[in-house]
Amino acid sequence: MTVETTRTESKPNIAPERMRTKSADVTQAHERLLYAMLSFVGESDCELLLDKIVDYAMNIASADGALLYTREDNVLNFARVRLEANGFSFTQQSDTKSIPGLPLYNQDTNLAGHHCAVTNVALTGDVINIDNIYTQTDYDFSGTIQMDERYDYQTKSVLIVPLKECHDEVIAVLVLFNAIDPETEEVGPFPTYIAKVIEALAMQGGAVYNNHRQKSAQKDLFESFVRSIANAIDAKSPYTSGHCKRVPVLHEMIAEAACDSKAGVFADFAMTEDEKYELRLAAWLHDCGKIAIPEHIMDKATKLEGLKNGISEIATRIEIVKRDLEISCLKKTLMMPERAKEYRRECADKVRSMDENREYLTELNYPDARASDETVQRVRAIGGIKWTGWDGRQNNLLGETEIENLSIRQGTLNDSERKIINSHINITIDMLGHLKLPSGLKNIPEIASAHHERVDGTGYPLGLTGVEMSDKAKMLAVADIFEALTASDRPYKRAKTLNQAMAILAYMRDDNHIDSDIFNLFLESKVWLKYAIQHIDPILIDQVDVNRYRRDYSGPADEVCDTDSLTLTATGGPYPTWLTSASMKQINGTA
Repeated sequence: MTVETTRTESKPNIAPERMRTKSADVTQAHERLLYAMLSFVGESDCELLLDKIVDYAMNIASADGALLYTREDNVLNFARVRLEANGFSFTQQSDTKSIPGLPLYNQDTNLAGHHCAVTNVALTGDVINIDNIYTQTDYDFSGTIQMDERYDYQTKSVLIVPLKECHDEVIAVLVLFNAIDPETEEVGPFPTYIAKVIEALAMQGGAVYNNHRQKSAQKDLFESFVRSIANAIDAKSPYTSGHCKRVPVLHEMIAEAACDSKAGVFADFAMTEDEKYELRLAAWLHDCGKIAIPEHIMDKATKLEGLKNGISEIATRIEIVKRDLEISCLKKTLMMPERAKEYRRECADKVRSMDENREYLTELNYPDARASDETVQRVRAIGGIKWTGWDGRQNNLLGETEIENLSIRQGTLNDSERKIINSHINITIDMLGHLKLPSGLKNIPEIASAHHERVDGTGYPLGLTGVEMSDKAKMLAVADIFEALTASDRPYKRAKTLNQAMAILAYMRDDNHIDSDIFNLFLESKVWLKYAIQHIDPILIDQVDVNRYRRDYSGPADEVCDTDSLTLTATGGPYPTWLTSASMKQINGTA
């Protein structure tokens, strides 16, 4: 029985019998090693790299099986398991996550686990080569022996090799067991020259694996930083706290639907993992410019909110006018009692008129109220009513700023505020333009900053047309609109039902505001339903007939086109009954 422990920095103690090997075998092993190294360097997928490390090592060493552990902090986790015996072969890489890892230190005593050969290699960086685990006494192989009994197998020879990173820290451990003699097919020890070849293979594999880990860590760091920016934007506004989280989800759903498309304009649409990463980051960053927008504008729930003279102050002025009317009535009655009835009737009419004005302005202050030309005229007329201030001066009931805000045609923002909120795109472009993005992320600014552009060129900030926008940017535009329409956390608008939102998107398609191909993909793939089940208030999920939103629909006008009067489906549960029974069929495209 022989147990060899070698350190990479020390000269190995090679037994004479292990040097007796054919030069042809050494040449073949070196050729395979060179091929493996070239294969490792060219592998961009980390999971496939781990497969190759195990496969090439088993092939070069003629091993009957292999285990690969990857290190996370002070635990070795199973990454790969291979076994070839009596024609039986299996891979458990999908199941290894359920297997407990090997701690490098005892949890109770905090003593290093040098008694276990695998953890000892992880702790010391040594290579361990054992002829027969049943006759050696240096390490505890009780776990391996139990597995042998369970699977009616016998592990004999073992070669354990570390994979290291640039600072000589062990990041993974490769275990090969039962070297098979290619001529006799008998299990024997791993020759020393093979151990050195596998050690060289592990060094190269470890370097490439470490590069993958570093790249993945950098990507995770950058993505977490991007998400922290989005979370900071959401934290500024309690009313849009989920927008920056939900838009990336919907954006990815639409892009995945395009990748899954087998026919039509998206039949050839595909994304690599790096492109998916770029797409996700672009969606997270699409509103990063809002970090510079004042909260009183971004969260403006009513037309007068954020101003010094809000609706409550206007109501107070009206009460003062009413008080003055009543005081005037009483004074005139004292002077001419015989006309008291006339004065009281006249006062009551004026007080009633002022109450009507207050109610009118209160309703007009809400975001759903639309201002027509007649509305603007009436607001200005009400604004001209005089009231007496504390200093005895006569003032107009409404100031010019209040008149301007109450005359907003739609929404809650006046022209100057609209320009400020729209400027978030310019700020986004400027912020992203200053990032030194690597080549794989160069498209983030274009994707993120075009979600308010329109395919007819009437959008902002650059007035791009559809041909000047990428498909990913146009997908983001649809995702941004649909999320905004169905969100229930906005104080300045009521959330739309699925039918209302789909009707509005169909109008925007017909008006060349959004791309028709993207909308059709969104409609036919039922992305809207997948998203709704996860992120939309169940009361808003009414049954949608997709035929009504196709461009070639020629049936009767649907009542859902009236986006202010649609009746919701009545349900007794958390979701509509039609959705409960048919949702999976809809999602799987079998409905």
